[in-house]
Amino acid sequence: MKNNGDIVEFIKQKDYVMVNNNLGSGSFGQTVLLKDPFIDELFVAKKYEPYFEEDKKEFYDLFLQEIKIMYKLNHPNVVRIFNYYPFEQSYTGYIIMEYIDGKRINEYLDEPFSWGQNADPDTIFIQLINGFDYIEKQGIVHRDIREGNILVANDGTVKIIDFGLGKTFSPVQTSKDSMVEIINRSGLDCLPNEYFEGKYDSQTDMFYLAELYNRLLKKSQVDFMFSYLTIQNRRRHQRTVQSK
Repeated sequence: MKNNGDIVEFIKQKDYVMVNNNLGSGSFGQTVLLKDPFIDELFVAKKYEPYFEEDKKEFYDLFLQEIKIMYKLNHPNVVRIFNYYPFEQSYTGYIIMEYIDGKRINEYLDEPFSWGQNADPDTIFIQLINGFDYIEKQGIVHRDIREGNILVANDGTVKIIDFGLGKTFSPVQTSKDSMVEIINRSGLDCLPNEYFEGKYDSQTDMFYLAELYNRLLKKSQVDFMFSYLTIQNRRRHQRTVQSK
């Protein structure tokens, strides 16, 4: 019998079946789609494997930080983590996460005829605000708000993903951050005040979220207005039916 404080080791290894060996990749690794044959469920595995070998040790702490951040979060608009496998000696590891069957937010908004009744731009934006409000209340800043890090599932549920650049404290002094050029993107037409003050806090997250959503809606403005009228007509019809 183990005593309090003793290490408990599980000998049996969990095996997964590879379904898709390249869901996507980035500077710090790639994601694959796996299946757990015991419970017959799909999961996403994110492997920490930087593009440049010399970066593996330098940014390994970011990978560990991502694990700690994701385990703090439990919200319907934030991707869930189920397990993790860090290998400190080789500076690599895996995060097992929820599989989201859907599209990037920009792809979703570009296809208005695919919007469900409860997944028009208004409700998408409300879900985003709810998700990032929750993240802020946990004392976390995301720091990497872009199209590829916000997904919309087929049922219209928004999911915020990829906390690889996240921090569990705020504000972050970007002058001391090696990722400053990625985090405070200088290529935008409009930048938050924090950019010029050399810091990044939850208000900066909200700025980049608003900038992203505004830009996406402008890009699909014609389709958005057409779909908006369609949605309004549908709602009027529903109210008429309900009042009878």
